[in-house]
Amino acid sequence: MSCIQVIYKASALELRPRWAPRESLRLTVGGEPAALRLVGDFAFVPSCGPAPVELRYALPRRTSRERVGEMEVEYHWRGDEIIGVTPQSDFFPMYPAA
Repeated sequence: MSCIQVIYKASALELRPRWAPRESLRLTVGGEPAALRLVGDFAFVPSCGPAPVELRYALPRRTSRERVGEMEVEYHWRGDEIIGVTPQSDFFPMYPAA
């Protein structure tokens, strides 16, 4: 989810992550559902304000593989965040085991 606070009566553009499934996007203005209109990678919010604008979206899970030196590493993602790494090693101590 991303949230902006419109402090003047004006239109706004709110960036949507490209990895967020389009069908999961939900827009609210002042806590009320609003029609979603995309302009490129942005959600267009027609003249509103002052009001909080929220763009909600799913956090899809995916797995990617990369070679790090001689080791094949599998990354587990939720949205744009790494939530686990396999195999565990001293090289990646900051990530939990997947």
